[in-house]
Amino acid sequence: MQLWQDPCGDRICHLNYDRLTVNQEKETRSLIDYLSLVWDDSCLAPQENKRSVQTASNSQVRDKVYQGSSQRWLKYKPFLNGAFDSVEN
Repeated sequence: MQLWQDPCGDRICHLNYDRLTVNQEKETRSLIDYLSLVWDDSCLAPQENKRSVQTASNSQVRDKVYQGSSQRWLKYKPFLNGAFDSVEN
């Protein structure tokens, strides 16, 4: 992220997914405020949005925000030969 943070400064919003799963409303309100958008309670239920999604994560956006997915990669850590050891959690 530092590569992008240096030239872009505060134009990058840092959103921690783990914090989002623990306190969805607080983190979502912070994001909406950062983007200077008007709050709408539907922001807390993105899975209910019926618009089409044209990404590989089409099925994921239809699920509620949930805990645990950000740590799934750890089961592969023994096979990564330290490639992510310098990455901050």
